[in-house]
Amino acid sequence: MGGASPYVMIKWVENTIVTARARFSSAAGDHPSDCRLKMKFKSSIGMLIFLAVTGCGDYSMPPQKIVADGRTYYACKDYVLIQRSTLNGSSDYSVTLTTAAGKEVKLTNIKRLKAEALPSRISAPMPSPLPNPESDRDDDGELFKNGWTYDWPGGKSATLRDGKWFPVMVANPVCNTKR
Repeated sequence: MGGASPYVMIKWVENTIVTARARFSSAAGDHPSDCRLKMKFKSSIGMLIFLAVTGCGDYSMPPQKIVADGRTYYACKDYVLIQRSTLNGSSDYSVTLTTAAGKEVKLTNIKRLKAEALPSRISAPMPSPLPNPESDRDDDGELFKNGWTYDWPGGKSATLRDGKWFPVMVANPVCNTKR
C-alpha cells in the first residue's frame, strides 16, 4: 500500500477489521481457546492501526519546490511524500517526489528541508505597454476584438474583455518538461 494516502490506508484498516470480525464471529464458538483468539485478534488489530497511522508520512500534491540540504528539486507529478525520523535526538528526512520528466526521485538522510507549495497555474506576462484596444490594431491590421486572446513574442499574452486587457493563465513553467 506504499504511496496510498493516509485516508485510503485508514479506510483499508477499517474494512479489514469489519471483514475479520465477520469471519471471526462466524468461526468462534464457546470453546475456551476462543478467548485467546479474541485477545490475539484485538492485539493484531491494534498493531495494524498503529502501523497504518505511524507509517504515514506527510503526503502533499505538486507542484512543489523542495530544497533538501541546499539542493533544489521541483516535484511536478503524482504526489510528494515527506517522512521524518528522529534518532539520537537528531531529525532527518526522506522525500519521494516525481519530476516533470516523470522520474521518481528518492532523497534520504536529509538534515535541512524546506518544502514550498507552488501554484499550478500562473499569469502569463503581458506586453508593456499594452495596446489601446480602441485605436491600435493586431498583426492582421484589424482592431482588437473583445473576448479574443492575443499572443506577443516572448511568451506574452493577454485577453481583451469589455475593452480591458486581462492576464492569461498558463501552466507553471517550473514543471515544463522542455526546461
